[in-house]
Amino acid sequence: MKDKRNSPKSIVIDPELKATAEAQLLEEIALIEHWITTTQRQSQKDQKVAALNAKYIDMLRSRQDMLAALQKQLR
Repeated sequence: MKDKRNSPKSIVIDPELKATAEAQLLEEIALIEHWITTTQRQSQKDQKVAALNAKYIDMLRSRQDMLAALQKQLR
């Protein structure tokens, strides 16, 4: 008997949903980039702000990875 768990699956996602997700990620990326710009000015003086800035950078990378994966699916 063939193992269905390992067979490739074709998942169809509504193009409108993909477009909405892409727009949402782009908005989040812009917002996080703004936060990073704002906190970078303060992070040189305050360790807590520097730690917060590092978290924002991680968040940005995560959103960028999600966007890249989504855009790959759109091709």
